[in-house]
Amino acid sequence: GNFAPALYRIGSLYNTQGRTNKDVFIENLNAAIAADPKFAPAYEDLYYHYLTEVRDFNKAESFGQLYVTNSDPSVENDYVLAQTAFVKKEYQKAIDIGSKIVQQTNSNPKPRVWRLLSYSHLGLKDTAKACEYSNTFFTKASEDQLLAQDFLHHAAVCSKGNPAVFRQDITKALALDKEPAHQITMLNDAIKEARAQGQRGLEAWLMLTSQQLRGPQARPADLFYIGTLLYYNDDFATSDSVLTAYITAFPDTLQGYYWRGLTRSRIDTTMAQGLAIPDFEKTMQLAEADKVRFKSQAVQSAQVL
Repeated sequence: GNFAPALYRIGSLYNTQGRTNKDVFIENLNAAIAADPKFAPAYEDLYYHYLTEVRDFNKAESFGQLYVTNSDPSVENDYVLAQTAFVKKEYQKAIDIGSKIVQQTNSNPKPRVWRLLSYSHLGLKDTAKACEYSNTFFTKASEDQLLAQDFLHHAAVCSKGNPAVFRQDITKALALDKEPAHQITMLNDAIKEARAQGQRGLEAWLMLTSQQLRGPQARPADLFYIGTLLYYNDDFATSDSVLTAYITAFPDTLQGYYWRGLTRSRIDTTMAQGLAIPDFEKTMQLAEADKVRFKSQAVQSAQVL
């Protein structure tokens, strides 16, 4: 009844059974500490419980200190203190502790330290340093240590002005987290970021990927916006296929035919194939319904024809 490892293991078993058993989990951890006040694993689990689930950062910090005090001496143990400082938004303190760990491990700490340093520098809005440490993290971490969020973070701090890096990071994040709901959330966040940076081609690619993932739940109306984004990004072949899908969903849409006509004009620039002719003829036909509203589209179509 007073053997701390057994009490701790019982608590761990209850912890695997979800939120309804958290009280029994905590009860057994406290019993393990009562049996052996120096039993570090119980302090560590209590630390993460209050840090990530209860989000009582002060209580988490106190258990983190107890974990460090009662663990075998190692500078790596200070990571929990840096982590607590980070969640409390004490970014410089987190950086100071992380830098100390790097120094005392001859620049070879566990990869999580580089990850924390990157996030902490981002907290201070130093994206250059955040990118540097994010790149270091990827050189140190093994494949099984990588999370989808690591690539999203790298995209946020290292891809400004470089849509190829952004696209590559999002692709890797999607490959790591295959839960559809998570993927859609990731893409929505990435779309906002691309839009804020004015990266039209990247925004279109992300939206198209989201459309494909959502399948029947996707909004066909979004295809028009995606098609025009691709047009402005000079990706005329993809724009043509996207606008064709839009026309299939909305066969009486003047704008769909008009913009596909513009796109095909950029594909068939000498008009040798006459690719755009049917679309501009259809545009003029549909414009008859509202000559005021669609005057400019009808006039341009007539000029081309």
